[in-house]
Amino acid sequence: MKREKYSHKHHYLPVFYLKGFTDINEQFYVYDKIRDVILIKQNPNSKFYENDLNNYKFKGEILFTFEESLFSPQDTETSILFSRLQNTDPIEFTALEKFKILHFLSVLYWRLPESNNDFLEIIKKEGFSNKYFCFKNKQNEKVNDEDIPEVIEKILTDTELQKMYKHMIPFSNGSSEEILRLFDKWKIYSLTSTTPTFITGDKPFLINNQDKRLDNIFNELIFPLNKNKLLVLSDKSPDFLDGLFIANVNVSILEQSKRFIATHSEEQLKATIYNYKELKKVNQANNLNQCTFEFMHYQSQFKSHEEYYNIF
Repeated sequence: MKREKYSHKHHYLPVFYLKGFTDINEQFYVYDKIRDVILIKQNPNSKFYENDLNNYKFKGEILFTFEESLFSPQDTETSILFSRLQNTDPIEFTALEKFKILHFLSVLYWRLPESNNDFLEIIKKEGFSNKYFCFKNKQNEKVNDEDIPEVIEKILTDTELQKMYKHMIPFSNGSSEEILRLFDKWKIYSLTSTTPTFITGDKPFLINNQDKRLDNIFNELIFPLNKNKLLVLSDKSPDFLDGLFIANVNVSILEQSKRFIATHSEEQLKATIYNYKELKKVNQANNLNQCTFEFMHYQSQFKSHEEYYNIF
């Protein structure tokens, strides 16, 4: 329903998630990739947002919002689970809690401004006549895309409609089926020392998927839950975590970020930037994401950290 007032500042990375990468004063350093500068310490509330990102506008006027009705309640519920990531080790989640976290990640993926491009590519390939969307005629009969070309064309050219429809995806039955398939791939890594740690960025999802579909967005996923915890969804994940893999994850997040990355440690941030720039000098920075997954697959062949290092 239309209201008189709407919020305008909408985080595509929720503040509770960003707090997982802050220092004891709940601040972090932010690297501006475009300007190539490290900004002074920031409050998480000051970055990773866009104005009116989750408001639906028609002819410049806000008609309704996804922010308070859809995202804020889920953020509040999920923040409780994420707080356990900060304070508990080892991490044990029930099946329902895993489902809620994976559902949150699905919602979060489609909240990113950059996911509009994925939405367009997937819809052009798969259309709307599927278990994720359903158009019906006046007789309440399901119709195919061929029956409503003007509707499909409108969605593919209207960014506000794209915003609305892409947010439906995580709440569909098809999305629930995908989440359940990911259960067996679930693995959380915890760092045992304070350095190095993980960073986050405006595109924090590392995804290995050459054929993104509505029912297979993640396929293989590497995602920093906070500065000390990493979630991996893969059939080929190692049983240990080492510094080189952490460095690969961080430079991969920096490489694919559009503009901002953040972490609690300026030293950590400088090290990641340095590693990235050194890789760029030798033309090795264009395929970091794929290389990170290949390195992870290689490490998964070994039973332990000791066995892996014995080959050297």
